[in-house]
Amino acid sequence: MSEIVGKSRSAAGEFFRGVSFMWRGLRWLVRHPGLTALGAVPPLVVGAVFLGLMIALLFNLNALVEWMTPFVSGWDDWLITAFRVLVAAMLVAGATVLFVLSFSALSLAIGAPVYDAISAAVDKELGVAEPAVERSALASFGKAIADAVRLLLIALPISLAVFLISLIPFVGGVLGAVFGALAGGRALALELTATPMDARDETVGTRRRLLAGSRAKTMGFGVAAYLLFLIPLVAVIAMPAASAGATLLTRELRGEPIG
Repeated sequence: MSEIVGKSRSAAGEFFRGVSFMWRGLRWLVRHPGLTALGAVPPLVVGAVFLGLMIALLFNLNALVEWMTPFVSGWDDWLITAFRVLVAAMLVAGATVLFVLSFSALSLAIGAPVYDAISAAVDKELGVAEPAVERSALASFGKAIADAVRLLLIALPISLAVFLISLIPFVGGVLGAVFGALAGGRALALELTATPMDARDETVGTRRRLLAGSRAKTMGFGVAAYLLFLIPLVAVIAMPAASAGATLLTRELRGEPIG
């Protein structure tokens, strides 16, 4: 029993250590206002677009739900209302996950040169054991697009799963939100660490193994990033902070000093 408790405490400690890398990333940005300003531009532009899409969804939610549920027209009024409220909640939950991950994917792709620079600056400040892999601007952009597509493909099944989980009576909304944060956070951690891992010439498979070896820590970092990305204005600064934090996380996973 004591061993189980010890493992639980250890996992919780690792989770919150992962969360701390977002805070470390924010502190690093405070000392580098120039990179902070540049890193805020892509999420500001992309975030404005997605905020507009979310507002449009909310304004048209009733019409969309009615279009999706014509089969309930013969039900009792209270049952129609209850069912359509449930469907509306499912739609919002699923769309939230999809929007957060899509926002992240597009921001990382558009701002690839800036986030490469942030990651390189963190490494330069702390020192690296091996030189970074040099890639042309075209190769770097192509890699960023491929990473964005991969994250978008991951986002779709996660959003669908959240939608379906939300069907569970009474607890579906809470379970869907928790699943979305955990699954979305894991996906974000994988993609946010792409830049520092690529600089070290690590493959996606190696990246997955490193992150899986510190699952609680990885999840803590990813969930913290996911929750901050949910807040429109905060997400503008959280994106470059997550880039710096992901570099620090990568360094720790590889046994490199983090200061």
